[in-house]
Amino acid sequence: MPKQIIYRVWGIASQEYCVLFRKSTSLLMLFSLVYFLERIVFPIAQFCQSYGWTAYPAEGYIRILSDPGQAFIIPLMFTALLADFPSNQTSGYFSILRTGRICWMFGQFLFALLLGLTYLGILLFGTAVFLLPYAQWSSWGSFNTQATAMQPELYEERRELFLETATITHGTPMQVLLLTTLLALCYLVVLILILMICRLYGGRMLGLLAATLLTIVGFSATVIHAPFMWILPVAHAIFGVHYDKFLAAPLCPLWVSGLYFFCLIAILLWIAVYAVKRCRLGDDHL
Repeated sequence: MPKQIIYRVWGIASQEYCVLFRKSTSLLMLFSLVYFLERIVFPIAQFCQSYGWTAYPAEGYIRILSDPGQAFIIPLMFTALLADFPSNQTSGYFSILRTGRICWMFGQFLFALLLGLTYLGILLFGTAVFLLPYAQWSSWGSFNTQATAMQPELYEERRELFLETATITHGTPMQVLLLTTLLALCYLVVLILILMICRLYGGRMLGLLAATLLTIVGFSATVIHAPFMWILPVAHAIFGVHYDKFLAAPLCPLWVSGLYFFCLIAILLWIAVYAVKRCRLGDDHL
């Protein structure tokens, strides 16, 4: 790829990224972080301090992304952050014509991808910093490995704080952290492309509605283990759902989820390229 094209794509992405943090909607990332701190991380830190347990610093973050009842907040907030995506207000029509439609589209896509990485990074580092005083780096902490035997009543009462056995028995903390983040990022990419395609076809509100309904229906189906949940991308985006929570037996191999996202993202990306070549400049299309 010529350097000129790379500079054009990066120029659009960096411009949109800088403007984002001047908007009040960027505070949604901090609001959700505060919610997760109060709901998950602070109680974990409190129990580690009270009982002398240890915790891998990212255990709170992994727990958030592994629990459909908590994780659904992230794509909803991400959709709200991209309410006007893709936008021409920053670059303008002349910039679109100058850089080219395809470069503009990939610049917008790169911007949204950077936003997703930033959001997940804020959640990861924002939650991990409060568990550093009780950190155990080499393996899973005693909070998740010993609490069941040492404090069974506490485990039953606050089960939402603990990782499922299926999660901690299928990889080291670093492996699970990387896989959990990658799967979550894949789902955010799907939302990005849905919003982009709908906007290019003149349906910004339709895109917001489709992304929101996909998230709500998908997470609801995953929580109740509906038979059709593997048809939707949400179940594939949650690491812990891939295994039986009691027997830790695989319900869906990770490579299947990887192939699922690869095919889905490739199809949506092709549709987006097709749409940006044929959409009209003006109205609600760009």
